[in-house]
Amino acid sequence: RHADAQATAGYRAAMALFEQLGDRWGQALCLFGLAHIAAQAQQYADAVALATASLAIYQELHAPWRVTITRQQLAAYTAAMGDLDAAARYHQENLDAALENGERGAAANCLARLGELAQRRGDPGTARGYYRQSLDLYRQIGDARGAAGAAQLLAELG
Repeated sequence: RHADAQATAGYRAAMALFEQLGDRWGQALCLFGLAHIAAQAQQYADAVALATASLAIYQELHAPWRVTITRQQLAAYTAAMGDLDAAARYHQENLDAALENGERGAAANCLARLGELAQRRGDPGTARGYYRQSLDLYRQIGDARGAAGAAQLLAELG
C-alpha cells in the first residue's frame, strides 16, 4: 500500500506539472497510471473514471494505439465490476476500429474477448460464434499462437 500511495502521489504531482505546461499527453499518461493503481486496489469505479478521462484525451490527440489500450483496460475494469455490457461495448468499439483499419490480429483478439464475455453471460452460442470468427482471422493472418488460443477457447466451450 505504501508503494501505491507513493506512486499515486508521484502521478498527481506529475499531472499538476503537465497541466501547467498544457501537456495533454502527459496528463493522459498520468490518468492511465492512476487508473491502474486504483484497479490494483480493486477500486474499479475510480479506475473507470480515471481511465475514461484518459481515453477522452487520447481521442482528442488522435492517438489510436493508446485509445485501443485504454478501452481494453476499461473493458477489464467494467467486467471486474460485473458490468459485462459495458465491457462488451469497449471491446466492440475496438473491434470496429480494428476492422476499419485493417488490423485483423487486433480484430481477432477483440472477437475472442467478446466470446469470453458472452460465455460469462451464459450464452455459449454467441461465444462459439465469436470464437470461430476469431479462429478464422488468426488462421488467415498466419498467427498460430492466436489460432491455438481460439481453438482452445472453442474446445473448452464444448
